[in-house]
Amino acid sequence: MAKSGAAVTRVGGGFLVKMAGRLFRRAGRRAGGGPGRGSTRYLPWSGSGRHVGAPQSKWAEEAYERISRTTGDTRRIADNTGIDKGVLDRIKRHIFQTEHRGVAVGPNQFADGRFAPMDHIADLWQKAEKGTLSPDEAVQFRRWAAHEGVESRLMEQGMPYRSGHPSAWDDGLGWPTAQHHGAHDLAPNEGSRGPFSHYPNMLGRDEPDIEIADDLSNIDDVVRTITGGGR
Repeated sequence: MAKSGAAVTRVGGGFLVKMAGRLFRRAGRRAGGGPGRGSTRYLPWSGSGRHVGAPQSKWAEEAYERISRTTGDTRRIADNTGIDKGVLDRIKRHIFQTEHRGVAVGPNQFADGRFAPMDHIADLWQKAEKGTLSPDEAVQFRRWAAHEGVESRLMEQGMPYRSGHPSAWDDGLGWPTAQHHGAHDLAPNEGSRGPFSHYPNMLGRDEPDIEIADDLSNIDDVVRTITGGGR
């Protein structure tokens, strides 16, 4: 998340939010009492605290805290969505529980903490647990889970969340290059054109030749393909 007074970007949500931030970075900040339904506005952030970036709303911050303490939710989500429970366990640690170290929040700027709470992620996670995702939301949840599943594994292997090199930032927003990128940028995007459709133009590389399993059980194979280790 860019420091207070800089352009707004997000740390810890999904690939497309960064793109939306470029369009809405001058939006005001919302105190919020419920899910923001696509809002890209955030609470103020001083550049320090328990999160890497500003919570999108007080509601999201409180929902993340509840999710972090909940037990049995990944089993219920697995039953409701068909997504591999082991992948969901890792995603939960990655998004809601882990205090990440040295996360790039700007050119040559780094911070420690949990990822910034975001409305749509908290909303989707809770609906997935309750089994109330709409068909469109179920697709959105799976695409998000694929992104976070790959991103978390890449970071476990030592890859930074995002590059802190100045060339990988544009007007306060993370904008990866072929030479300077991180796990967030290599992970599948959440758009409808394909999980790796951003690779040629943004990263200057071919799309990985692998299909992501519907239950995300082959995430490790996807990561090996991305990093050149084969299947």
